[in-house]
Amino acid sequence: MNGAIDRKLVAEFAILVALCVGGWVMFVEPMISELVDLQAKINEAQNNPILRNHESVADMAGQLDDVRAEIDLIGRQSSFGRDSHTMYGLIKDLAAEHGVAMRRLDPGSNRRGDDDSPVQVTNFVMRVEARYDQLANFLEAIDSIDGFVRPVSLTLAPKGHAGDEFVDAQFSCEAVSFTLPEALASMVEENDAQQ
Repeated sequence: MNGAIDRKLVAEFAILVALCVGGWVMFVEPMISELVDLQAKINEAQNNPILRNHESVADMAGQLDDVRAEIDLIGRQSSFGRDSHTMYGLIKDLAAEHGVAMRRLDPGSNRRGDDDSPVQVTNFVMRVEARYDQLANFLEAIDSIDGFVRPVSLTLAPKGHAGDEFVDAQFSCEAVSFTLPEALASMVEENDAQQ
């Protein structure tokens, strides 16, 4: 009987091994093969320049609003150089706000660039009287004007006797303005028309 049990046990074991191998071949092997194929497709898609360009185009489209906002901001900031009256009023307001006595203000006394020139520079020359701290705050306010305004020169002279806090200052600055190049302006207009 031992031989019969051994044969039966060996036969059952052989059937069990055959079932395991058959199950592996029928179920597990195709899944492994499918996973390998999917991994290859993922790698191919990551290396595909067309799909990468699609991502780049989508990224650029998302950044278009930011670029348009920057162009609008540059246009607004550039307007000071062309409008000396607005700049004159702004400087007068800043002087009053900081307690600076405006003795002379020559807006646009030295303007470079024609009216139709893409770049114009308007020079503002002023003579003021103030305490040192007021003058420093005033000059800082001019420097922080939301436009393309740059300081050119500053001359200080003490006012009155030694130790006096007041100073007489002559200050000049330039307001630069420019127009967008025609090609860029037409692209912006074309894009506006499409939206």
